[in-house]
Amino acid sequence: MTSSHRCPRPSGGGALVLTVLLAALLAACATGASPSGASSVTAEERDEVEALKEAIGAQGRALYAAQAAPAPDCARVCQLVGNICALAQKVCGIAGHYPEGDPIATDCVDARGRCQHARDTATDCACRPTP
Repeated sequence: MTSSHRCPRPSGGGALVLTVLLAALLAACATGASPSGASSVTAEERDEVEALKEAIGAQGRALYAAQAAPAPDCARVCQLVGNICALAQKVCGIAGHYPEGDPIATDCVDARGRCQHARDTATDCACRPTP
């Protein structure tokens, strides 16, 4: 027994869907978006950011030690605060080359927080904020 019921044939809409999907894929490639959501940061820039983060940590430890002195050397404290904020600015400069959702953006947020913390803890010295 044969069935007289037949499935309808596509009306050419498949080609349109394929075209739209290809256009979306090309647009994603053109913007540098990664399909997996992984960071597109180069190894060189990742290494530079890691080195800057280590330097911020070292400057932060030196700042803590300088502030722990019975009579803090304000010139040294202010220099360290300025160094931390300048390093943070470099981290954010690198992060600024990537989309906001890129994981390197958290490095910038952390570095800015460390800069603000350094400024907040240097209240005994009248340090001028760095630009």
